[in-house]
Amino acid sequence: MSTPIHFNYKGTEYTSLEAMPLEVRAEYEKRLQIKSQILRGLEQAQHGAHQAVSGLEKVERGADQAMSSQAAATPATPTWGGARSAGAVQVPQTLDPVTNLGRVGAAGGGLAVVG
Repeated sequence: MSTPIHFNYKGTEYTSLEAMPLEVRAEYEKRLQIKSQILRGLEQAQHGAHQAVSGLEKVERGADQAMSSQAAATPATPTWGGARSAGAVQVPQTLDPVTNLGRVGAAGGGLAVVG
C-alpha cells in the first residue's frame, strides 16, 4: 500500500501518481527533488552548527584552564605594589595630595595621619 499523495497543480488536486499526466508527474518529481535537497541542506546546517558550538565549548574550556593555571602560577600583587609586612596597611602615595592630610600611618589597628 502506497502513501497517499495530495498534490495540487494549477488548481487540480491529484491523489496518486497514476492520476497525474506526464507534465504534472514531472513537476511533482521536480518538487520532491527540491524538497529533498532542502532537507539535506538543513541537516548539514544543523550538523555544522552543532560542531561550531562544540568547538566553542572546547575553546572556552581551554581558556578557562589557561586562566586558572596562570592565576595559580602568578602570585597576587597588592594594589599599590610592593611586599607587605605583617599587619601593614598599604596606602597609595597619591593619597596625601588628594587629602592634604599628610603622611598616613598605622595607629592602634587603624589609620592615622602622622606628622
